[in-house]
Amino acid sequence: MSLKMTMKGGFQMSFNPDSVNIVMTLHPQVALLAQLMLIGALFLALFRLIRGPNTVDRIVALDLIAGVILALTLFYAITQNKIHFMNVGLAVAVIAFLGTVAMARYLEKKYLKREIEKTPESHHTSSNKQNPPSSTNH
Repeated sequence: MSLKMTMKGGFQMSFNPDSVNIVMTLHPQVALLAQLMLIGALFLALFRLIRGPNTVDRIVALDLIAGVILALTLFYAITQNKIHFMNVGLAVAVIAFLGTVAMARYLEKKYLKREIEKTPESHHTSSNKQNPPSSTNH
């Protein structure tokens, strides 16, 4: 069984589940434009990574760079019919996700530590300490 789709503008995709073969054809101009747009997004994210005013902006830029690399890898895999590159894309996505989560946890701990250091000492100790009940023999 084979599935073939053709859409307006020359986009064609065929899928054969027996051989796991995906073939996708685009107009060369459309493919070039898509690649140039992804590369442009990559350079803009690199600019934000270098010039980011704070750490959070740099983390978002790194996450965007990973997403663009993922998109370029999948674009290459689909247009060149190299399905094994899909695994590379999956690995990039997992590593990017884990890196973003790790950096968010690091920043959270750093922020909480800074907040604790900024609070006055009187807020750390409870001024409403209750005296333990005295044990008296009746």
